Amino acid sequence: MEKTLFEKYGGFSFVSRIVMDLYDRLLDDDDVGPFFDDVEMSRIVDHQTKFVSSLMGGPATYTDDQIARMHERLDIGSAHFDQLKVLLTQTLTDHGLAPEDVATIVGAFEVRRGLVVDQ
Repeated sequence: MEKTLFEKYGGFSFVSRIVMDLYDRLLDDDDVGPFFDDVEMSRIVDHQTKFVSSLMGGPATYTDDQIARMHERLDIGSAHFDQLKVLLTQTLTDHGLAPEDVATIVGAFEVRRGLVVDQ
């Protein structure tokens, strides 16, 4: 049986390091950083660790309805989502993930664009 990306890279501890680094980058970004001004960071990092884990085939999952509900009050546009994809790609690459694995994870993220971007 083939390992998931979650298993291949070491599980929650590895994903947690990725997410912490990603949020450092997000908070420094002028376009997407303001979305996190009034957010309890420990809570969002926990949610995002579970979400990225699920993108990697890990045990934590969110339904489409949950994802949409979490983002419905935010005014997230396509440009914001695109910037998040850029930062996610850079972070995954910097943490040593193989290019094809980065593409798989970012592709799974892209599939959820319509749930996050304000229509």
